[in-house]
Amino acid sequence: MPHLIIQVHTVAATVPDSMAVEPILQDLREREVAPATILVDQGYTSATFLVEQAKQ
Repeated sequence: MPHLIIQVHTVAATVPDSMAVEPILQDLREREVAPATILVDQGYTSATFLVEQAKQ
């Protein structure tokens, strides 16, 4: 069975989706449940984000 982690992070409508990813991942890391693989859509990605997340 797949393991599913759901994390909710609410921001104002004017905040880009990409700005919500790091706080979500930081919280998951602190709780030691960060996923080994992160699946996102184009709204969450940038070259900088992908490189930084690959390092962690």
